[in-house]
This record gives sequence, structure tokens and C-alpha cells, in this order.
Amino acid sequence: MVEAAYPHVKRLVSRPGVFLLAPPGSSRGYILEGLLREGAVDGAYAYARLAEELRARGLAVGDLPSAEELERDADRRVVVVVESSFQAVELKERLGKRAELIYLPKYFKEAAKDVDKKLLQVAEVEHRGLGEGISPKLLRPGDEELKKGRDALLALSPGVVGFRDVAREALGSLRFKIASAFLAELLSRAFAVLAVLQAAALGAAGPLLAFLEKAVGAGGEALGDFAARLLELFAGRREPRDKVAAGFAMLVRRALEAEPYIDDDRYEAVVDQVALEWGMDVKTFKALVKNLAALGKDRAAGLERLEEVVRREVEDVFEKVEDALREVKTQVSGLLAGIRVAFVGDVEAGLLYHNFVVVGGAPRVKTRAAGGQGDVVVDVVTGGAFGRLAGEVLERLGMDGVVVLVGPHGVGKSTLAAYAAWLALWRGAADAVVSAEEVKTGFASVLENLQKNTGRRFLLLYDPVPVTAYYEPRAVGEEAEKEKERVRRAVEEALRAAGSGVKTLVVLPDELYRDLPPKAKEALEKYIVKAVLNDVEFLHEVVRRYSGCGDGYKELAEKIAQLNSGYTLAARYAGLWLRDNGCRVESVERAVEEAKKEPKLFLAHYIWQVLLRGSGDLARKVAVPLLLHARFGPVPVGVTYITKAVKNGVWRFLKPEELEGASLESLREDALEPIAKWLTQQHEDLVEEVLKDLAGQNGEKARELYKEALGDLIKALDWARDVVLKEGGEILAEFGVPEEDRRLGTGLVTFVVR
Repeated sequence: MVEAAYPHVKRLVSRPGVFLLAPPGSSRGYILEGLLREGAVDGAYAYARLAEELRARGLAVGDLPSAEELERDADRRVVVVVESSFQAVELKERLGKRAELIYLPKYFKEAAKDVDKKLLQVAEVEHRGLGEGISPKLLRPGDEELKKGRDALLALSPGVVGFRDVAREALGSLRFKIASAFLAELLSRAFAVLAVLQAAALGAAGPLLAFLEKAVGAGGEALGDFAARLLELFAGRREPRDKVAAGFAMLVRRALEAEPYIDDDRYEAVVDQVALEWGMDVKTFKALVKNLAALGKDRAAGLERLEEVVRREVEDVFEKVEDALREVKTQVSGLLAGIRVAFVGDVEAGLLYHNFVVVGGAPRVKTRAAGGQGDVVVDVVTGGAFGRLAGEVLERLGMDGVVVLVGPHGVGKSTLAAYAAWLALWRGAADAVVSAEEVKTGFASVLENLQKNTGRRFLLLYDPVPVTAYYEPRAVGEEAEKEKERVRRAVEEALRAAGSGVKTLVVLPDELYRDLPPKAKEALEKYIVKAVLNDVEFLHEVVRRYSGCGDGYKELAEKIAQLNSGYTLAARYAGLWLRDNGCRVESVERAVEEAKKEPKLFLAHYIWQVLLRGSGDLARKVAVPLLLHARFGPVPVGVTYITKAVKNGVWRFLKPEELEGASLESLREDALEPIAKWLTQQHEDLVEEVLKDLAGQNGEKARELYKEALGDLIKALDWARDVVLKEGGEILAEFGVPEEDRRLGTGLVTFVVR
């Protein structure tokens, strides 16, 4: 069979290039010797034992060189034999088109057409990403034990023990430099096992840790940090947690059953196949199987009870991890009120920023779209300018320990901060994010002590609460001055925290930064990273992802990039607008042009044309819910229906007697449903600010921007406000409330209550 396959191999290596023979157990030494004796190749390299054997027979075979050295050999005919298929794949991925991997079992299968089918079934091998065929070493008639050993080894596969889905969690989180996506996918399985081994059986983790250090070029400490984050992620999520515990327990049992066959030379190709599936070389995989088998023997439980015993042990590990995380949160919240502590699983679940989540390792942003679209969830655009800025933030955090991210509203500062914080956790720069919307005096020293007492490294994230002063700090007098002072004190305290060893990320809009005192700005200056994201390619990708419409919107992205701020948010809503109107760009482009570089005016056009369908009647129907949202924030669905306006000749609101006994279902209207759902959500700060402007909460001067283009909407809101003030005022007067206290806020509450 090998003789029949040899001419195929000889033909393949007849041109210049680097040819990798795989897998083990495929008579590679015999084939390489034939090629050398016939002068069919110009050079050959092999792993140490095989190279020595061939040199002893008078053949010129070199020890394995580096990928860089092989690249220089690519203009010759060079054959390479490495010890395992993982190493062959790794080398192929590094060399790219300059190398070709020859999967020998494929040619053996072609040469074995006349062999008994039952015999061939036992000899079948299939290496992920390489191909399928047969291993000559397994073609042994009459050997019944052979099938038993083969089955025991194949039962170690990650898919069989339920680790394939678990590995996907690890894959999405890998932040090491790996030559290709295929290699990363393979290695994710090795990382998933390492995470459990380091916690449940540290002594068994050594060979795997050493292998991964070499495979990804990272130190043991970095790998340990990553494994710890992965374990925290597993512990915090019920589904992967259960799968990990059950899968690891099954793996221990299967290792105990497979150990007698692991060093049997006949199974060389099968062992290599399963090792590749786990993202390991053969040497590391054999050590893992032996260590797991020893772990099983130490449990002194029969095979039937072994899985249960090991599963309980792993579940206990997860409980301890979860308890430790909970204890840190308790300690922090006990000393610092109003502070959120987010570990990696919390960040991925949206507990740091409600609209930033991670699914399958992919960071995503959730947006409540208008119309009937509901929540739109898209992958964060991490390339281009965004990726470069995230990299700069992480680098500066590593060097200086503090970054102050400054930029206009709506450019994606908070998303960038969330992404950078998430990466910081996975890369081991911190163990947890301490998120603060307000940082008070004394905060730094408390956080420093907590860091020492808990043994955890914190990343302090300060992103101020969006109050009125956030947007118009010069327009609201005394409140603005209070806000400036609050932010100044918070920034100074955040810098003190950084000085005490707590990594610190501060997010400030341009207005708040500009209004800081000169001395405070001077202290921050060297830590500033400017969030400049009006890169056309980046904005085009944002539009494309949110619209789902494909390419072809570069001109729109160019116009959005000209906005004086808020361009990333505008690109997001432009995409949602395209999604809503069937990818027709004309109305979206017109709205960008009419915005005259003001992002708030573009967002107001979106509210009017997409949410309210450009209908004055619809605007009147939901005018009170819009006022309620602008004044108080998210509005329950039912409130939209009970406060809707109706038209019976003239526009009016439902009276209490009309609502008495009415069900919510009877008040529903199809046209109102998407609006009611949209009003239940807290939207981006700039969108909320637009609603406040339109409602007149920021004064008549702020409304001037919208009056020409959105006069009908403003008229509807003014009409509703007048009715609310009149009806609410009459009720408040009956209760003796002074006239000066009968304002819109109390009027709206009274109107809803009545």
C-alpha cells in the first residue's frame, strides 16, 4: 500500500516548495528515505529521533529549522517531517502558500480499494482540516483488541466528551497572537482544559502549560491569568459551567480507559488525530491523558462512580470561584456605595454598560430601534480607527496606569471604554472593573486598601452620570457650576487612585473637560487619549452592520463624518433607518444634509420620520408619553396607551371614566406598539438629550435648532404640554398646591394618576 502511494508523493514534491508529511503512523520515514535515495528532493528535515535514524543510514537529513529558515528554502524542493500533526499545521499556517501539507492517509486509502471493508474501518483516521484516509499500522487482520483500543482513544475526542461547545467560549476570548483562525480554534480546546486543570488538578497542568507557552509565545503568568478569567466566565454561567463539569469528569474516565493504549505504536495515527482535535502535539496530549488517568486512579472510585466524583469536585471548584467573586463584590459595595464591581462574566452579560454584551466571544452593542425592529444587536466594529484607539488605551494603561478618554458626544467613547475594559480583563491587566458614576473624596484610599485586602487588581472606570450639565454646562447656571465642581473632585480622586496602583480609565465629554479648572487640565494633559472616530471606513462599516444592507454607503459615511460631533451614533442610526426603509438611502442622506453638521438634528429627524412616521396625528397621539420620557426616562408600555390622545372631531385625551374597566389590550393600537416599546428603553445620552430639547426642557433656545424642520412635532408636544398643565393644574389647585409649584413635572404625574 505504501509502495502504491509513493509515486503520488514523489509527483507532489517535484516542484519547488516546502512539503510537510503528515500524520505520524504513516510510514513517513520510509517515504522520506525513498525520496532522498532517488534524489527526488533537494533537502530534508525531520524531528530528532527520525533525523538520527536516517543520518545513521548515510542520508543527509537536518534537524528541524525555524519557520523563517524554511521560508528561505522555499525555492528548493524541501520535505519536512515533524513529530505531530499539530506542529505540521502550525508550520503550514506560518509559511502560508510557501508550504504544502501532504496528508498521506488519503493516498493509502486510494491504494487500498481491494482490502476488506471491515479491516479498513478499523484503520480509518480523520484529521480535522487535513483530510481522511487510513493508517497502515492499523491494518492487522484478526486482531480484535485493535478495535477496542482505537475506540477507547477516539472516545477522548472533545466532541465526544462535550468540550466542543465549551471551547467556543474560550475561542472568542483568546487574545494571544496566533498565526491563524484555524490554529486559534484548535488551541481554544487546550485552553478550556487548562482552565479546569489549574483549579482542580494543578499538578497535572504542567506539560499543557509549557506547551501553550510555546504555542502562543506567552509567559506562564499571562496564561495563568487567562485561565483564571476563563474559569470565572464558566463559573458565572450555568450552561457552560454544567458542560465543563460533566465534560471534564467524562474526560477523566475516558483517559483511564484509554491509558493502556496511549503508547502503543500501532495507534500512533489515532493518538495524533485526537491530539490535533484538542489543539496539542502528541507529547503533550499523551502527558495529559496519563495525568488525567492518574487523577482517576487517585479517586479510588469504580468507573461507574468516577464521573460523579470528579464532576462534584469540579462543581466545588466553581462554587469556590463564585464565592470568591461574590466576596470581593460584598467588600467593595460595603465600603463604597453606588459602585459596581464587574468581573469578566459580568461585563459580557451587560452589567458594566447595559448595551454592551459579548456573545460567543464577540463584543456586541444593543440598540432599541424605532419602527417594528425591536432590539438590534450587532458586532462592535473593532477594526480601523476604533481598534487603533482601543490598542492605545490598553498600551497607555499598561505604561501610565491611567487614561483620560476625551471626545464629543455620540462618538462611541463609552463603547470604546467598555471594549478596552473587557480586553484588559482578558489580557490580565486587571481582575475586575470597578465602575463609578461618581467618585467622592476618600475613594482612592479605600480602593487601594480593597485591592490589597482582596488580592485583586482593579480597573477603575469613571464615566460621569449624564445630567443636564453634561450637555449644556454653560446654560444652566448654578447646577452647571455644581456639576463642574463634582467632576473636578472626581477626576482628582481618580488620579489619586491611579497613583496608588489602581489602573484608572476616565471618560469625559469635551464640554466637561473644557470646563475643568486650568490646574486640573494640566494634571490630566499627559494622560489624554482623544476619541477621534470620524474615519470614513469605520463609519461606513458601522452603517453597513446596523443596516444589514451590504456595501455601497461610503458617500453617506463621508457626509456623516462631516458632523461636528456624534458621528458614530449618527452612523448607527443611519444604519437603523436604512434597515427600516428597505435600504433606500435618499431620505437618510437628505436628513444628514439638512442636519447642517448638527448630530442632534439628524437624530431628531430619525425620531420624527422613523419612530413617528412623519405623521402629525401619530405625534399627537403619543405626545404625553414623549413628554413623560423626556422628563422622567423610560415609560411603561401601559402608560403610553392610557395617556394617548384620541380624535373625535377634535383632539383630546381619554377621561378617567372612559378608562374605568378598560383592559390594556382594548387600548392597544398596532401603530402605537413600536413607539410604546421604544419609550420603555433608556437610549443613548445624545438621543435622550434630543427628546429633552424637543420637549422644551432645555429652554426655548435649545428648540430653535429643530423648529424649521420639525415644527409639526414641536406643535404636537406644545399642545400636549398646555393640556397637561391646565388639567393637572386644576387638580393640584384643588389640593392647595401653590401656582408656582404647578410645573410640567408635577403636572405630568398628576395627569397620569388621574
